[in-house]
Amino acid sequence: MAARRAGLQDAAGQRRDRQAGHNPAGGWMVLLLLALLFGETLSGLYVANDVADQGPLTELIPARIANTITALHWIFWDALLTAVALHLLAILAYGERTKPLQADDHRLEVAASRRAGAAHGQSLARELFPRR
Repeated sequence: MAARRAGLQDAAGQRRDRQAGHNPAGGWMVLLLLALLFGETLSGLYVANDVADQGPLTELIPARIANTITALHWIFWDALLTAVALHLLAILAYGERTKPLQADDHRLEVAASRRAGAAHGQSLARELFPRR
């Protein structure tokens, strides 16, 4: 619960991020976008539009179900557009309130992390395999 709260505080700008990439709220948005894309794609296989479009699997299901799936297809499309717009607005808002992570800053963080990891690995190796 505390991790969720911290992630939302990061997203709301109440705390400074220390990592590059998506915070937890952004990660959930990515999962939502992927789920909506999956739903849009799957429903598009069965779409039945009397005017122009017909999905490749439409003939396998009754017309009533195809019409319901078509309505669902449009709902997925509207939700996907809304989620993309919200994600882009969040990116713009986040970019305005924080300084972008510079490549040099990132390289310094990675180098420090590697040094710390190497030192930990060496001390662990000494504990596991003492010299005689």
